[in-house]
Amino acid sequence: MIRAGKLVHPIGIERVTVTAGDAGEPVETWASVATVRAEMIERKIVESATDHGTQTTTDIAFRIRYFAWISLADRIVYAGRSYDLVEIEEPRAGRELVLKVRRIGP
Repeated sequence: MIRAGKLVHPIGIERVTVTAGDAGEPVETWASVATVRAEMIERKIVESATDHGTQTTTDIAFRIRYFAWISLADRIVYAGRSYDLVEIEEPRAGRELVLKVRRIGP
């Protein structure tokens, strides 16, 4: 079981929704599904040189309580920034998840 005292980081979970635009065309937007408390277990920031300057990649791993509905199509919002969900691990079946997320950019 995850100790509640370690769950100190609020993270948002968002999912793509499709709505109709002004002309009836489908428009994809991100909608909040839930806000949960998480333990940050790893954070890595890497800067690399590219043809267009410097690129920063931020990888974070969060441990949360288990939710069956989370998928790689979702994204995580932490500290006002959006992160792509790149891997979901289930180290203890039905009890906890480790969400590995990545942000490329500033």
